[in-house]
Amino acid sequence: MMAEDAVGYFLAAKEVIAGEGPVQIIAHYRMSFNFLLGQCCELALKAMLVSKGWDRKRLNPVRHDLMGLLAEAKKEGFTITSDFAEYCRIMGDAHKDFDFRYSGHASPPWIGHDDAFKMLESQIRAIAPFGMP
Repeated sequence: MMAEDAVGYFLAAKEVIAGEGPVQIIAHYRMSFNFLLGQCCELALKAMLVSKGWDRKRLNPVRHDLMGLLAEAKKEGFTITSDFAEYCRIMGDAHKDFDFRYSGHASPPWIGHDDAFKMLESQIRAIAPFGMP
């Protein structure tokens, strides 16, 4: 289920900015776009760990910590693409600190939408049990 939800967040992020230019994306959709992609990464990593027997209690200490989840996934033997790892490194603190969830937080980092999709897509495809359009 988490893998399916990760794909859903990825596709929702694509839908949010469909047909919008870069200026409009930054002006109007930056927070929601980054929130959706952060959730996508978090759930993809959690799906990997759950497939290795992790339960909620074991996941709890690394809840929204993309770099912590990434480290645990690597320890469990998962292959993580370098682009996906780099996205998590750049955006991880902002995701963990809820910068994309609540307005008024510090100005979070920004990765252009095309680059963000390229950085995440192959990893998300790898965990998608039913494929991804």
